[in-house]
Amino acid sequence: MHSERQEQVANDAKLATLKLIDCTNIMGFDDAIVAGVAEAIRGEHRTLQASFWRVIFAVAEQYKDAPHDLRNKAAVEACGIVSESLKDKAIPFI
Repeated sequence: MHSERQEQVANDAKLATLKLIDCTNIMGFDDAIVAGVAEAIRGEHRTLQASFWRVIFAVAEQYKDAPHDLRNKAAVEACGIVSESLKDKAIPFI
């Protein structure tokens, strides 16, 4: 069972993800979104940068088997490719 703190962190992550997804709902702004996300990540402590990518790659591992149709098929397949290429790599917590 998750602690109250774990549940709060999971909820905060979900809300942040939904906000980012909402940003992607504006056609033609991908470059601006990528620039904003990259700037935010690069501005963080390097341990936090690694932690961010560890989470993103773990999400890709879970998403690779997501139900899909033509709208998200390429994304699901890309997550499978990323997951496969990283299966023997670990991002350490330093």
